[in-house]
Amino acid sequence: MIDIPLINESLSYAKGIDGAVGRLNVSSFRRRELVNLIHKFDSDYYEREKEIFLKDPDLYHGNFEIREVTSSDFLDVKVSLAFVLRQAIKITAHRLYRLFGLIVRNSGNAPFTCLRKCYVDDVEGLFEENKQLLIRLVYPFPLSFKRQMLYIKSLRKKEVAFRLSGLPYSLADLFSFIYHRNYREFIKLEKKAQYRHALEIKSIFPEVRVVQCAEEYDIGSFYSSYLLKKKGVLMHNCAHGVGKYLPYHNYSRFDVVTQAQAEYYENFNSSECRLTEIKLLENLGVNIESEIIINLLGQASPSAPKLVEEDEDRILEVLNVISLKYPDVYVGYKAHPNSNTKSLGGFEGIILNRDRIACREDQELIQLSLYSTCQIDPNFMGVKVMVETELLKPKLAYGDFESVVHFSDLHVYLEEWIKRVSSV
Repeated sequence: MIDIPLINESLSYAKGIDGAVGRLNVSSFRRRELVNLIHKFDSDYYEREKEIFLKDPDLYHGNFEIREVTSSDFLDVKVSLAFVLRQAIKITAHRLYRLFGLIVRNSGNAPFTCLRKCYVDDVEGLFEENKQLLIRLVYPFPLSFKRQMLYIKSLRKKEVAFRLSGLPYSLADLFSFIYHRNYREFIKLEKKAQYRHALEIKSIFPEVRVVQCAEEYDIGSFYSSYLLKKKGVLMHNCAHGVGKYLPYHNYSRFDVVTQAQAEYYENFNSSECRLTEIKLLENLGVNIESEIIINLLGQASPSAPKLVEEDEDRILEVLNVISLKYPDVYVGYKAHPNSNTKSLGGFEGIILNRDRIACREDQELIQLSLYSTCQIDPNFMGVKVMVETELLKPKLAYGDFESVVHFSDLHVYLEEWIKRVSSV
């Protein structure tokens, strides 16, 4: 099966689900949670949309069909044993973090007025260090334990206030979910834990007036934000990338990084989406000695569809040929932060790195990616170009974007770029 990223980030995909659920005789709240649930978990709907996409990928954007659904045709679907196991592992991690959070307190006794929900380092590039008393709650991050440990180490080094945290999942709800093994029980398990945690936040940190987060992908954020807003807390979410995730949210303020995201979320929510810029960090990256640098910004990771890695390998084949023909050109591959196993076997001319590249005035740098946030991140220097393939369409993430080259033209494009910058 080919998993095609970006399909479910299309407005067409989400509007089809919303139109179908909108025909049901359900409350507004129920409609929104059903749309989110189907958007995230309904593999049958995804497969149907994939068939439409494959007929003509370039025409998919802006076209959608509404299918018939009933309120129970998805909620009562049996989930796989693998899904149950993942939830059990997640809940175990949350319970351990709650325990360690009680034992290890890095928060002092300040009356915190701002709380930031954190997982890894990327959240630090989304919010300014405001003058309010800020505490960070760090939740389990399943994609890279090493990356989170490095993040926690950096927080300790900065001597900022933070605590390990987790959701108070009920064992009774977990056993009910395991027994029935359907999405109805899953969403009940998640909803009740999110509500309890929202009440905990107001109880433990009564002075908190603002909660910062980057959770538009999280099915549970819809519920915690809803209750915290009712308790008078301003919910400030910032998109943690260029992706477009669950259509409905309950944020007071939603900062986005592309106009395409604003158009997507404003189709489903009354709250205004504000365009923001990713802030410049202190560490600009590693220095490379070569005068001409080509770097591929990797998107392949354990959570990414196989198609991403396959297309990146095709790009690496082109880059490897370039590196052999132009030995003075530095050709690199920056692995995704969540990828710990990427190998460049077979691509001897390409250098694997995990850091951003700094660029001096006397150097020429071009950064390639399939759909990375790096395209609009000022921390990534140089000329930035997205690569379009037969099935990966950057416009589904970004909307119209000028710096796009099709894979079939990539080799010629790079050779012309090298010759042009070499003659400057």
